[in-house]
Amino acid sequence: TGFSPVPGYKTLEDCEALCLMKEECLAIVMRVGVGKTFGNCGLRRAVRMTECQPDPDMALWVKPGEVVYGVGDWVSYSGTNCFEGAGAESASDVVDVLPGHLKLGACERQCDLTEECQAIVFQDGVGADSSNCYLRKNVVPRHCEGDRDFNLRMHAKFSRAYSVLRDATTVELAASRGHAALRFRSLRA
Repeated sequence: TGFSPVPGYKTLEDCEALCLMKEECLAIVMRVGVGKTFGNCGLRRAVRMTECQPDPDMALWVKPGEVVYGVGDWVSYSGTNCFEGAGAESASDVVDVLPGHLKLGACERQCDLTEECQAIVFQDGVGADSSNCYLRKNVVPRHCEGDRDFNLRMHAKFSRAYSVLRDATTVELAASRGHAALRFRSLRA
């Protein structure tokens, strides 16, 4: 029911940390592509996927260990940048970053349309005139670099960091690098 953000701009990693500090928080909702001047992080106590409305400007992540029906097929690694020589290769033979400023859903769709694409690296908080979507293949998250401005989103079928399941099963996470062991699952309504 609506979007009530916590005050100020938050990176995905900051928003996750806020949720982890609150026992009653089950999930976070992030408004993507708003720049750094608006509140973009919402904390949720309950998620009813059947009542969620599709919105290309919003993304939902569920706290590790929580049970939610209707899990999507993307796994998120906040604060993670993967590129040639640092845990991934470009999935495009033409360009490293797709031209234009894409919304998260549009970037994911471009990956779906690219034959070898297994993941995207999405740059948060850049201006509307900056390119922000990188298509990746052969991704090894533990070899990627930590960078708060970037978020890796892998198709679940290529990720081994989570047991992402579509039924009532606890999600367990294996620590992949020196970052916090807890990561959130991405759900698409």
